[in-house]
Amino acid sequence: MNMNIQVSKNESPKAKPDQATLSFGKHFTDHMFLMNYSIDKGWYDPRIVPYSP
Repeated sequence: MNMNIQVSKNESPKAKPDQATLSFGKHFTDHMFLMNYSIDKGWYDPRIVPYSP
């Protein structure tokens, strides 16, 4: 199965943190992965979008 993942970039990304000070749960990405699911289709419509509620 070959899937194309659409990517919508954040137009105002945050500054990247210093790699030397990265720690779990303190720095978060500007984007999130979404994918729909239905019993009939299974998983479909994969996409990466700007982070939102």
